[in-house]
Amino acid sequence: QNQAPGPILRTSTDLIHALQDIDAATKPHTDTYTAYQQAYSPWDDGNATTRVVDALLEDQG
Repeated sequence: QNQAPGPILRTSTDLIHALQDIDAATKPHTDTYTAYQQAYSPWDDGNATTRVVDALLEDQG
């Protein structure tokens, strides 16, 4: 089962066409991307540095 979070682009031409209208290329894949992110990278939320600093400071006492 294909779980890629976006369109499968097999050639440079496919990539060029997708980039020319990025909104049209990505919009149909929004739900797929969200499901992929939740399954494979749930910690990828933009707060990694905060969590690291909090963990370091917590260890300091």
